[in-house]
Amino acid sequence: MSRLFRCIPGIIATSCVWLSLSWGLFNVGKYAFTDIEWSLFNDPWLQQVLLFSIKQAGLSALLSVGGAILLALAIARQVFWGRQWLLVLLQICFALPVIVVILGVVQVYGRSGWLNSVLGTEFSIYGLAGILLCHVFFNLPLATRVLVSHLESIPESYYAQAAQMELNGWWRWCWLEWPLIRTQVIGLSLLVFLLCFNSFTIVLALGGGPKSTTLEVAIYQALRYEFDLPLAGMLALLQLTLAIIIAVIATRLMPASTTAAPVSIRSHQETLWLASSKWLIAIRWLGVVFCLLPLLAILWGAGAGLSAWPWSSSLGEATFNSLLIGFGSSLLACLLSLAMLHFRQQVRAGTSYRYVDHWLEQTAVAALFLPPVVLATGWFIGTLAWRSDDWSYALIMMANALMALPFTFRLLAAAFQHCYDYYKPLAQSLNLRHWAWWRWFLLPMIRKPLAQSLALAWILSLGDMGVAVLVGAADFNTLPLTIYRLLGSYQLTSAMAVSVWLLACCGLCYGLVYLTLGRKGVSS
Repeated sequence: MSRLFRCIPGIIATSCVWLSLSWGLFNVGKYAFTDIEWSLFNDPWLQQVLLFSIKQAGLSALLSVGGAILLALAIARQVFWGRQWLLVLLQICFALPVIVVILGVVQVYGRSGWLNSVLGTEFSIYGLAGILLCHVFFNLPLATRVLVSHLESIPESYYAQAAQMELNGWWRWCWLEWPLIRTQVIGLSLLVFLLCFNSFTIVLALGGGPKSTTLEVAIYQALRYEFDLPLAGMLALLQLTLAIIIAVIATRLMPASTTAAPVSIRSHQETLWLASSKWLIAIRWLGVVFCLLPLLAILWGAGAGLSAWPWSSSLGEATFNSLLIGFGSSLLACLLSLAMLHFRQQVRAGTSYRYVDHWLEQTAVAALFLPPVVLATGWFIGTLAWRSDDWSYALIMMANALMALPFTFRLLAAAFQHCYDYYKPLAQSLNLRHWAWWRWFLLPMIRKPLAQSLALAWILSLGDMGVAVLVGAADFNTLPLTIYRLLGSYQLTSAMAVSVWLLACCGLCYGLVYLTLGRKGVSS
């Protein structure tokens, strides 16, 4: 079998990714440039939308990264009981479905929520305040994990020298810790800004009116309510341009090692910060309360509403749709990743390996540069002539697979490379080639990362609502869409019950994948 023939699956996978992205962008550009109105950029409404998009993303980045710096210092500077559990809680918060978090935030901070009941106030969650709360809930844990891992990587000798120089508290922060994490803070701020700038579901659910509308919500309104395709195309093109500029700047400033590494506990206990370790304890407790309250509110509300469990045929259909789309998108993301990684290994010995490797890396992360709503807008426009439920399934699966591709590709890449480096010569000496190599060496060696990739992609797809609400047919239904509709009709108890059911489905999918693939001793 020639090397070129073995490259065909990878070439097909790479082509499918770029064709899908290009098709969506082509449809956006076709309407944006066909009936372009330059006067629209002088419209006060568009200026208000653009200003609010930048404002909410900037404030979210400031609060998330600023809070993450304090929480990361409180975790990294002192040994305490429950440290690993706190890190696990931060990881869980980042992986929760968006609509579930929105519901928990409403239950805690809404007009009739816990906070207003205790304080006797009438704080409104809808508008900028609610958007910021949800964005900080998701991005503060992400930034904290990254910063903790880098604070823990500071050598012990640096701290010993700082102690000899009597650099404690504020001075140790200024001269030791801040210079080493400064680049990470800048890159993280831009990354969080990009994530919040591309946020759709949170703003759609908690926007609270025209004054709290972002570009992505404006695109949705132009498509679904006004059916103004040129306006939707122009807004999508503007959103895409700004997102790419921000992403390029963030990529330039963010160092390569931004993934949170396993955190180790220091051999000594640091207690000096500002004036007392009481500050560290207070900050940690604030972080725990902030992360736990929405989750406890959902469980409490669902338990109170068990007598009125909203099970019906429509909920069963939504569950089936969510599980089917999640399985299809996770399987597709992993197949694309495996084909692309196999392609990279086949051209590894060639002179063009460096260029192909760079191209495959860019292909895997391309979906992060393109806002999902922009991509879904192009696909929505492109499928207007043959709109049906079947196309809704296919488009949502493909969109979710592209959104999960950067994570599945990175999770599988290291194990894939290790297997080829250490076991390929042995397989060749045994004359095990092609399918036998995959059957007896590669698949068993990458079993655990493959299980992680499938589980992560499945859970991400189960919690997605942004793409489904745009490209789905009018009567199309998933679990996140069901929660959103119940929340819109003020059926909070039923929405919480469905949220718990969605979390249970995520847990079942995670357990099912690990029982079949990730467990030791599974037959290869």
